[in-house]
Amino acid sequence: MLLTATNTGSVPCNAYGAPYLRWDDGQAATTFLEASKPQAVLTLAPGESAYAGIMYQSADGSGSEGHTARALGVLFGNRAGDGSTGPSVRLTLPNGGVHTDSSAWVTYWQSRSEDALAW
Repeated sequence: MLLTATNTGSVPCNAYGAPYLRWDDGQAATTFLEASKPQAVLTLAPGESAYAGIMYQSADGSGSEGHTARALGVLFGNRAGDGSTGPSVRLTLPNGGVHTDSSAWVTYWQSRSEDALAW
């Protein structure tokens, strides 16, 4: 899946690290894919977007049994990289939900959708 965050404000903003994802009302955030970490913080001018790729279960079935999630909670990383900031956003997942398991991961914010989906 592709997650898109767009700066709808009137001044530049930074997309720090990776988005914190929670499937339904899960306790733990989804693992960050460390290999996708960019060289620098992504700064978005008004109207620009940042992208994160989401793998909700591995193709080889290596994760735990899992469950069908119907919603995805998204929180934005803080400047220090040690937690989230601001309110969360709750998104309804397509097609009645997606099956996710312990193998799920999310990329760091990328400047191009192609880069986010390349992982």
